[in-house]
Amino acid sequence: MRWEIYVTGHMDSCDCYGLCGAYGICSVNDSPPCGCLCGFEPRFPEEWRRADLDNGCVRKVELDCAGVETGL
Repeated sequence: MRWEIYVTGHMDSCDCYGLCGAYGICSVNDSPPCGCLCGFEPRFPEEWRRADLDNGCVRKVELDCAGVETGL
């Protein structure tokens, strides 16, 4: 038996891998479809305004892990 692919395609814009970049979330009900997780903001806001969304999001406040013991 041999398998053949006869149709491929995206069902919606959120089917595109990496569309919203790191820490980004995609919602087909929003326009533009990308947003950032809670506590994050677009890495390059000007690019997001131009719908260039793949650079993702960064933390609004950097983590302060200095002096924290890891237990290792």
